[in-house]
Amino acid sequence: MKLLYHGTLATIFSLVATISIDSYYWRRYLWPEGEVLWYNTVMNKSSNWGVSYHIPAHNKYFYVTIHFLVLIPLRKMKKMVSPFLWYFYSALPRALLFAYVLSPIGAIADKKIRMIFFAGIIFVLIYSILPHKELRFIIYAFPLLNIAAARGLIFIQRKCNKILPHLGSISIFGILLLNASISSVTLCVSYHNYPGGNAMLELHRHVKEKHGVSVHICNLAAQTGVSRFSELEPSWNYSKIENLRNGDERILKYSHLIIEASDWDDYKTTHRQLAIVNGYSDLRINWNLLPYPLIISTKPQLFVIENIKFKEAAIDS
Repeated sequence: MKLLYHGTLATIFSLVATISIDSYYWRRYLWPEGEVLWYNTVMNKSSNWGVSYHIPAHNKYFYVTIHFLVLIPLRKMKKMVSPFLWYFYSALPRALLFAYVLSPIGAIADKKIRMIFFAGIIFVLIYSILPHKELRFIIYAFPLLNIAAARGLIFIQRKCNKILPHLGSISIFGILLLNASISSVTLCVSYHNYPGGNAMLELHRHVKEKHGVSVHICNLAAQTGVSRFSELEPSWNYSKIENLRNGDERILKYSHLIIEASDWDDYKTTHRQLAIVNGYSDLRINWNLLPYPLIISTKPQLFVIENIKFKEAAIDS
């Protein structure tokens, strides 16, 4: 009862705070979390944010059954969804690494852990129903699964120690070392996976004018690191208008462009390059480079270019 009492008070306080603050800034009555929950679940429109591929024919009735069980109207089913098990075969293995394998071992070894483990699994299963899937949606299940993984690691340690003294400790150290190594590699890959943010840095480094600057940001850049926080010059006009064709009269009005590398040929006569921004291409292994055989390859992803007329006008003034 004490837990329920404090939980209810915290919920009421949180709701009052979030509704008051967000309603003030959005200038309408708004509960943001509730609105998102309603849009994604009851209205079942999460697929509007993006999906992977069409439902295979052999899975059609499976998805219809799943949506029926959670009382989502069939008429609101989308023709396209992400794979139902995507979290289990892609997201969780990449996020948890060896902990993903250890967590069911912990649940099997200890009855007390099973409730924690299955709470995390059920949480992920519920989110798997939504067509649109992102890793951040299920991040709240990670601590639960990691607890089960820790118990699984203890189980392995005790079993290994029975075979050979200190073998259990060596096993734990080896698993943690492998996890840390893989995490380090993925961190390096992620570092090269946001060329949009680097393009904005290059733009501000090359362009010193304070006035008359207008920047159009392409879709790839907007998805890979460009945010309002990177708009450092308050006097500049930053635009992310979509569906502008290369060489279109409207896009030629901007003084600067951040474009995809493949589009450069369309602007060679009207613009000059300020910077070429590389991004992640692939991961290769070269055993001749031991003890660090992994090579992260990059290739040009974005160009920061300047309208020739803008520079000419700046010189004339």
